Amino acid sequence: MVTAVLVRDGFETVTASDGEDGLRLFREHRSRMTLVVVDYSMPKMNGVEIVSTMRKEVTIPTIIVTGFDQNDIQSRLSKSRIGPVGFLKKPFTQDGLRTAITQLYEGKAGS
Repeated sequence: MVTAVLVRDGFETVTASDGEDGLRLFREHRSRMTLVVVDYSMPKMNGVEIVSTMRKEVTIPTIIVTGFDQNDIQSRLSKSRIGPVGFLKKPFTQDGLRTAITQLYEGKAGS
């Protein structure tokens, strides 16, 4: 659903099969990226690990999708010192995704 909503809203997307693939695709396409949406629970690397690694290279607006408690994820992010990110709690709606993106770009999201 995330890809479909983003495409309908005018974003060009790339989709990863796991965390390592996501990091590879990020490095390959980052000059064109304006947003990253990453699931916290991905095989090989979790969302915090992915975002932490990405942020060592460049800061890009990022939303972490998770079914876990947002406070727990924010605590892990604070320890990683990776800066603000948006959160989207599963399950979510298309409008919830759009709201998370808007809040992220307006500086109202995250830790």
